[in-house]
Amino acid sequence: MTNEHDELERLRRGIALVLAAIGLAAAVAAVLGFPLLFVVGRGPSNVGRFAGIFRSEVSAWLHHDGWALSGAAWFYIALALAAFASAALVAGLIRARGARALALISGPAVLVLMLGPLLQYVVGDGWSNYSDVGDDFLPHSPVFAVVLLTLWCLALAPKLAREHRRPRKVGTPEGTSRGVRGAGRHRM
Repeated sequence: MTNEHDELERLRRGIALVLAAIGLAAAVAAVLGFPLLFVVGRGPSNVGRFAGIFRSEVSAWLHHDGWALSGAAWFYIALALAAFASAALVAGLIRARGARALALISGPAVLVLMLGPLLQYVVGDGWSNYSDVGDDFLPHSPVFAVVLLTLWCLALAPKLAREHRRPRKVGTPEGTSRGVRGAGRHRM
């Protein structure tokens, strides 16, 4: 039994370490202003197009003189927050289960993803200070923020409500008057 428990504990620590490493890599990418990796669509024509855009972004990032800032940092910060929160939950540093754990992991990440580009748009900054790729996204950031928050609430609210409605176990043994308001008091 202890061997199984030790193996499980080592597995938990290993998973937490991998999640923390992902969070650290994402945090470093955010601080450095690294360009956002493009998700490739279907078809070979999209692969070549997105690979070319990413290569030009990385080239502009490498040749920029000064601190490279990018709107992609909001994505990397959100990824880092989610990875660090997941690592803390897996390692047992934070005790939460079910929808509360999901809210703890996704809540800060959703807020950063929602408010970051919106703030960048309101301030009037471009997507990055080393390239003009991505500038067409910022005017749509208020819509993105509303859609992201709505989807997050729709996904999480029923789970939180279901957890809140679960019957609570009464911690007192049967036949005792502890825990019952007014029980054991007799008026004369």
